[in-house]
Amino acid sequence: IGSKPDVVADGVNVFSSVAESTSAYTNMSGTSMSAPAVTGTLGLLTSFYQQLYSTNAPLLLGTNAPLASTLRGLLIHTADQLGTNVGPSYTYGWGLIDPVAAATLITNNYTSQSVTFIKEVRLVSGDYIQFPVVLTNNKPFKATITWSDPPGTTTTWALNPTNHMLVNDLDLRAITPRGTTNFTWVHNPSLPANAATTGDNNLDNVEQISIPNPTSGT
Repeated sequence: IGSKPDVVADGVNVFSSVAESTSAYTNMSGTSMSAPAVTGTLGLLTSFYQQLYSTNAPLLLGTNAPLASTLRGLLIHTADQLGTNVGPSYTYGWGLIDPVAAATLITNNYTSQSVTFIKEVRLVSGDYIQFPVVLTNNKPFKATITWSDPPGTTTTWALNPTNHMLVNDLDLRAITPRGTTNFTWVHNPSLPANAATTGDNNLDNVEQISIPNPTSGT
């Protein structure tokens, strides 16, 4: 089992079109409103990504659409924090989607020629990759990894199962100039109302590190 939801979107009293006529609108609530918001956002981000990289920079990150895991990572990384506790929660996931922030991250990545912000890499079992990151004293830092995991072993249906379904367990770490290791956010499924802590996440195919007050260095 892992932490869900990943993100949330507006779903209460959303003013939108309805099927009564070609000019009919009304307020509606529920996943019928929030799900299209997420889907539409992903479609727009994909179009924007391809517009930048296919037309203007064919030798950069690639001319194809971003990976599904990349899109998921963009929404998670740029989501607005919700709830009273810092970090993800079983209620709001990583937060409320922020399409403008996600598009800005794509723009910044294009401007940097794919040097700084978005990385799409392939790893084989037992492999690792390192990226040097220069941080500034007290300037918050956040890093997120996401990957598409193959289906786990099929189990008998159960309510709130405790089976670990993750096949590929990637681990994100941030090492300070002094050698201190920063770990990712983790949840305790047995205590879903509790705030997230940090440690070794072996449940989810998304991991995030947040360093609110780093020390200057690489």
